[in-house]
Parts: sequence; structure tokens; C-alpha cells
Amino acid sequence: MVKKRALKTIVAIALIAGLIVPAGSGNAAAKTKKKISISKTMNVNVTNFKQLKLKNVTKKQAKNIKWKSSKSSVVKVYKDGMVYGVKKGSAKVTATYKKKKYTCKVTVKQGTSGWAYMLEPDFDPYKSNYKYNIKWHFSDGYFAKNASEYEKNLAEFSTLLSCASGTSAKANELLSVAGFDEMEVNDDYNKEPGKNTLGIGFATKKIKANGKEYTLIATVIRSNGYGAEWSSNLDAGTTGDHKGFTEAKEKLITALQAYIRKKDITGDVKFFFAGHSRGGTVNNLAEAEIADNPDLLSGVSYEREDIYGYNMSALSAVDISDGKNVKDNYKFIHNIFMVYDLVPELMPPEYKFGRYGTDVKIEPTEAQTAKSLALLKKTYPPKEDEDGETEKTLYEIYTDCQPEENAEAILCHFIDTLIKLFPTRADYEAGLKEELEKLFVSGFSMDVIMGLLNTPFGEEFAETYNEVAGYDMAVMELMNFNAIIIQHYTEVIYAFLQYA
Repeated sequence: MVKKRALKTIVAIALIAGLIVPAGSGNAAAKTKKKISISKTMNVNVTNFKQLKLKNVTKKQAKNIKWKSSKSSVVKVYKDGMVYGVKKGSAKVTATYKKKKYTCKVTVKQGTSGWAYMLEPDFDPYKSNYKYNIKWHFSDGYFAKNASEYEKNLAEFSTLLSCASGTSAKANELLSVAGFDEMEVNDDYNKEPGKNTLGIGFATKKIKANGKEYTLIATVIRSNGYGAEWSSNLDAGTTGDHKGFTEAKEKLITALQAYIRKKDITGDVKFFFAGHSRGGTVNNLAEAEIADNPDLLSGVSYEREDIYGYNMSALSAVDISDGKNVKDNYKFIHNIFMVYDLVPELMPPEYKFGRYGTDVKIEPTEAQTAKSLALLKKTYPPKEDEDGETEKTLYEIYTDCQPEENAEAILCHFIDTLIKLFPTRADYEAGLKEELEKLFVSGFSMDVIMGLLNTPFGEEFAETYNEVAGYDMAVMELMNFNAIIIQHYTEVIYAFLQYA
């Protein structure tokens, strides 16, 4: 009996002790036993980031995890488990912790926006917290609308493609992340640029719009780094449409015809044209040509509203001396440029040139300018040249020349001087073209303007400029010519489009 009583007493004491154990001590023990795991699957869009973690691992413990992708050409993974979608497809991402492996299948899908990594200089994901500054947007839904409806995202994408088009590889990468197949280029794209060359690229993707299937054909004209090609911009000819651009347009249409035959494209199609400056001008002429003459492209079917022209900083190249209406029937063509960009003002109206379509001028407010400049400053940091000297950034060039104060006067004085010296197209062709071709063979820059001033013609130009301006400011104003040159840069146009 004594033993039984003792046993009951011990049990009772144990039960009481169990009741008075501090709350939570059992939970703490359970927490340490929670199983470490990882999500079995994850989706991420092309050129987007997404965080992958081991569950039930502390921040301190997470530093000891080793991450690896089975296919880094599809999925990249960084040392903290951040996943990046390179292109459509899937890969296994493995986390190794305390000699144990945890695997997640990551699927990269096509999205409608992402980071344009190929255009970001010296991108470092750790310094930037996985944020690029240049973002692309491209949706098949844009092509369900009539082409006459302006779509700002297509204007931005055209600007980015123009910026990337200095090399076919970068342009191809940007088209690829938007869902296009591999871009095919003509021979000129891989040649050293010359006066009569024209780099052209095409790519396609299948889209659905308003219940119908279409082949969307993207056309990209090399609009960056084309050097000597610039000089043919000055070859206006004496009659008809601008000679240099017309020859380039014919080359583009011939290449488009060949591409459609080679790829055996038939049925309903839509077109997206992207280009800047020379590229935008050639596109402008080609867009109107295929709209007015649909039989040019055999085997395919399209309407005028299936042609989406987004031409950045295009020049005037259409002969309107006979009063031709280049606006009303060409609203599917959009010509986008900064308000004080000189290039779209060439050739001037006095030479009877016009542009097909609708002009979209970017006229930023003070607040929009501040935001755009902040983006420029963040995107293009200082860097050193070959001699170790720190180059001026786009932000510094823009703020130094103060376009808001100087650009309008310089632009007006420059064009008025040009007209006073060369009142007609024939005068221009006979007196100015050859001199400018020599200067502009390497492109359009401040060095070119300074070179112009150091010639006999430059002295005459400066004298006439002072007469037009009404004060002796030609050299000073032209030395600040960056105020209108900077308005032509694709990087600047993109930054200002963000807040337009």
C-alpha cells in the first residue's frame, strides 16, 4: 500500500509540475524542429527579378546557403537567392545548406514589361538592389487598337530599339525579351557604315488581336553608331522627295519583300516600325509607301490601320511643292521628337518638304524636366575615357547648356540663317550640301559645328547669323549648340518620354 501511495504522489507531483511549466517553452522547442523547405515551383517573367528563399532559415543562417541554376542561360540566381528570368523556358534552382540540397523548378514566362538590361551601362545587381533604370513595355494588346491611336509605350519601345540598334546583337536581345523570334539582318548591318549603306533588321511574332491571328513584323533601322551613313541625309536632290532618304526607302522595301518571301509569311499581318533620325525618316517614307501600294508585298494582307509607325526625330523628306496632303490619310504614322530638336526641322518648310503622319512634340513642364533629368543622372553615371579623364555625363551636358533658356533662340536663328543664305532647295543643293557632307561624314556633333565655324563658309554663316539674331552672338550661341544637339539623343528622348 505504501508503494502504491508513493507512486500516486509522484504522478500527482509530475502532473502539477507540468501545469506550472512557463508558457511557450514547449513552443520554442517545437520551433527549432520546424522543417527547412523551399517552394517546389516558381514563375518569373522575362527580364524580371523574384526572391527565392529557404523556409525556416534565419537571415544569419541564410548567408551560408549556396545557390545554383541548372541553366543560367534561362534562369540566373544570385548569391542571396534572387532569381532573374533571362528568356522563356525552365530550369532547376538548387539551394545547398548544411550539405543538404533543396530544389525549385523556375519557369520563365513572357511578360509585358521588364528591365532593359542590354542598355544599362555597367549594371551591378547588388549596388542597384536589382533595379535597372531603363524599363521596356511591350504588349500584344497594343495591336488590337487602331494604329492611328498613339500608344506611348510603343514610342518608348521604338526609342529603346533605336538606342540598341547600334549593334544587331543588342537590338535582337531587346526584341527577344518582347517575345519576337531571332532578328534577321541585311548585309549592310554587318558592314562598316558608308554613305549608301542602311542597316536593316526584321523579326516576327504571332499575335491575336480582336479574335484574329496575325504575324507581327518588326522593322528596325540601325539608328545609332552609323557614322558615314549620316552624310546621305544631306543629299536632298533638286526635285521630288528627298533623294538620299528615297534611295534608302527603296532599299528597305526591297529587303522587306525578300524577308517575307524567305520566311514564307502569308495571310494577315501587322507592321511595327522603329527608328530614330535617319532610321525614323526612312521608315516614315516606307510606311506611307506600303500603305498606298499594298500590292508591293505579295502574299500578305493588311489595312492602313495595321501599320504602326513610331519614328523618333524624323526629318522632313516628302516633296509637298504640289500641295500634297501628308497628314489626314497617314494618322497611323507617329513622329515623336523633343520640341527644340534641330534635326526634325530639316529640311525646312521653305524647301517644300513635309513629313507623313502626325507630329508628337515632347514639351516637358518644369516638374517633368526635373524627373527626367533625375532619371538621366541615375542611369548614366560618370565614367573615365581612355586617358583616365572623367567624361561629362548626359545629365551634366544637359544642365550645362540649359536648353530651356537657350534652345528656342538657337534653333530659330540657325534655321533662319540657313534660309537667308540658301532661300530655295536649289540654292541649298548648289551651295551648302557638299560642304556639309564633308563635315557630317562622322556624324552630328559639337566638333562638327566648331569645324563649320573654322571655314570661309563658317565665317559667312556667323556674319549672317548675327544679322538674323540682331546681336553679335553667333559664335557664343553656336558654341552652346549642345542645347539643341542634346535634344536629339535617344537616351534623352526616352527619359523625357517617361514623364510626358
